[in-house]
Amino acid sequence: MALLATPALATTRDAANASAFQFQFNQSVLRDTSGGILFNIFDEAQKRPWNLPNGNVDSLRQLSPWKGDAGENGNYLNFLVGNGGVNAAGNQLNTIFTDGGGFNFSEAGTFAGGFVNQTENFTYSFDIGLLTDEHNDINESGSFTSNFGTDINGLGLGISVGWELNDKWNLGGRLEYNDQEISSNSMNFTTGSGGSRSDFGQEADGIKLKFGGRNFISDDRSFDVALSYATGDMGVFDRFESLDASMNVVSSSISDNINLSNDTIGLHGAYNQRYNNGELRIFGGYYMTERSFDNNDLEFTTSGGTVTPERTLLGSDDITWDQFMVGAEGLCSHGTSDFFFGASLALNDQDGSTTVDNFGTVTTESIDDSSTQLDLVVGYREHLTDNFRAVAFAHGVYNDGSFEDVFTTTGTSRDEEEWTTTTTRYGIGLEWVRGNLNLMLSYTELAGANDITIIDGLPITTAFSGGRTGIDTSDLTVSATLHW
Repeated sequence: MALLATPALATTRDAANASAFQFQFNQSVLRDTSGGILFNIFDEAQKRPWNLPNGNVDSLRQLSPWKGDAGENGNYLNFLVGNGGVNAAGNQLNTIFTDGGGFNFSEAGTFAGGFVNQTENFTYSFDIGLLTDEHNDINESGSFTSNFGTDINGLGLGISVGWELNDKWNLGGRLEYNDQEISSNSMNFTTGSGGSRSDFGQEADGIKLKFGGRNFISDDRSFDVALSYATGDMGVFDRFESLDASMNVVSSSISDNINLSNDTIGLHGAYNQRYNNGELRIFGGYYMTERSFDNNDLEFTTSGGTVTPERTLLGSDDITWDQFMVGAEGLCSHGTSDFFFGASLALNDQDGSTTVDNFGTVTTESIDDSSTQLDLVVGYREHLTDNFRAVAFAHGVYNDGSFEDVFTTTGTSRDEEEWTTTTTRYGIGLEWVRGNLNLMLSYTELAGANDITIIDGLPITTAFSGGRTGIDTSDLTVSATLHW
């Protein structure tokens, strides 16, 4: 789905468009520079924890670790640092838009770290990620002062376990916590006279649980299945305040005050077939998200201690988002070269409704959206020496869909639109493995239009940057993995 336009008084659409910004805090450089196809042991901890007992410090020439791949058991320590962290560390977004305003993530700093303890049958891991960026511009001219600032903060914590039950079964689970806030504020003030102050943004927090297992049918065939559940709260706010000469608030106007709860369930399965020169993985899943309102005072003003409601929620049906997804990934090795590819097709539907009282006029708004998303990834990895490798990839996303808003007051009006978007992402990476140390450097680029990225079944509203030329150091990311 695309980032949809918001008609006037579109309460349902506002809530549906509220970005479920989720900080992916520890995607490896290897996974980032392969379009999400190649994993290291820390990616397995995040996405497929049942593979932890078979993980290895080396990036194997296959899509997943199999029985006997673990090598020497021990400990793993991982670090990832990137100036343009959201871009280069794999979140696939440069800017989140809220109510017409923008937040630039291209210079946001990212740090991620993780630890894995691997024993013969049981493996556990924990990881942490931080994303932060702050800008504040102050201009002074005589008695007049103005400033504008943005703040971006993200925190992610995760714990994973993997258990090698027997020769046929691995089990695993993960608990993840995310907390993030993006905000923009401005103030204009004249000494001795007064001024105004405004701020808007979003904040969210939540937890995600995942449990699954992998059955090794034979030495070269396996299937895995997983169940996931995520829950959290988020808020969208837009405030304007009038200030007196002493900078006290005289009156305030809240044009957006939306508090939401999100619940997502997902069922995912895959089949793996290993060959002499590669591996094929076929996967599919179903995800459903329900979003509900936690408050009814959506818009109001305050003056002299008196609160005047302007937009009040009278009732609502949950905003429900469904996705069916199927896809395949493959890797083929020939000599010193690895060729990999991936393709997936997702069918998305979204609906919901609200009834609000806006200055005494009761309006019901219903939305009905659908979209089809096609993802294609192609890539190449060359083993230049026994210790040095290079990897390159290209990732294209095509979206085609439609949305409909139906407003009912004394009559009925419709706002309908069909849309398509095409986005591309490409990157290169260098990998050096020496003994128990793995170092990687990546550079990635984005080009295209607004889009929604699907992350573990959650619709993440994003906007891709336009195409650029030249090398931008903010798109560089470095990671290191140590095993002992």
